[in-house]
Amino acid sequence: MSIRAATLLVSLSLATLLCCCGGGAGSAASAGDGSSCPAIGSTAAAPLLAGRLIETGTTTLEEWSGGRRQTIACTTTSGDYFEYPTFSPDGKSIAYVLATTPTATGQDWGNDVYIAAADGSGAKLLLKHDAQGALVDSLAWTPDGASLILGYNRAVFDSSGRYQSSILQIQRISIASAARTVLIQSGSQPSLSWDGKSIVYVLYPSADLQASNLAMANIDGSSGHEILTTQHGFQAFFAPHLSPDGKQIVFAAVGGPLPETPQGLLSKPAAAEQLIRSLSLRWLAPEAASADGTPYQVWVANLDGSDLHTITDFREDLPYPLWTADGRSILFLGSAALYLASASGGDVKRIDKGIPHGQIAWYQP
Repeated sequence: MSIRAATLLVSLSLATLLCCCGGGAGSAASAGDGSSCPAIGSTAAAPLLAGRLIETGTTTLEEWSGGRRQTIACTTTSGDYFEYPTFSPDGKSIAYVLATTPTATGQDWGNDVYIAAADGSGAKLLLKHDAQGALVDSLAWTPDGASLILGYNRAVFDSSGRYQSSILQIQRISIASAARTVLIQSGSQPSLSWDGKSIVYVLYPSADLQASNLAMANIDGSSGHEILTTQHGFQAFFAPHLSPDGKQIVFAAVGGPLPETPQGLLSKPAAAEQLIRSLSLRWLAPEAASADGTPYQVWVANLDGSDLHTITDFREDLPYPLWTADGRSILFLGSAALYLASASGGDVKRIDKGIPHGQIAWYQP
């Protein structure tokens, strides 16, 4: 079973145990506007990156700009944490998920979506979870700035509280009205192409969540087709993103094609060089035991599945990758570090500390 499916099933089990309705979803207002959070506004030095970067820090959102790091949102409520930040097309606003986990029987829980100014101020609730345990697993802003594309998943139970099925959808939500439209069924982890015309996502073709594929569709959800499947040896996919020119895809995955034998590599100097590079950089990688889930690697491929290769030999816990604006490098956040690597493989730099199960958003004008 994939780690993403296992995570979902854990959530379903929690929903079964804590199915009685309770109070609100946590102190979202203080998380958004910092009214009761002294960490808001605190600054520190940060590595210099082009543009602006937002990084989840579990109970905080941190913005990097000009070599400084500033806390722009935080929560002091037990069980609350931030996920999936995203910049608006003009860089003036951000959206993010505030997740609440159950800490007591009868407590309401789920994922809510907020919109705020880019400095974290003026946070407003856009989407409150519509059922106990309803989750949002990704956010992407449409090019017109009028909507968000999100991954939605929720467990369905019978009158006795027994699990029946799962709802996995890719939806579009209007920022003005909060009206939602279902674009794709059995999908999760959506992101948009740089031109905003396509959605790339993780597809669960069967209801048992045992297998997932990488797929792509038009912005309205039409013409969906698979890019990579479990036939390539993959067991799970996470956080796919298209390159700036729309010709390649980066993603994290468990499994993948079996490595070639040394004899086979001798006839391919470029592949052999990449292997040597990755082996020489293994000292940068976290130990496998440091991850609390199935280890993932970061991969790049053309949209027809060709030129499939890893960019490192690291095994990380749910690494979250993004492209640089020139399409030459990949910035990815793992549990052990924030890394920058060549999109062709190798040349890995450790930029900063890691964050378990964290995500990043990068505004590159």
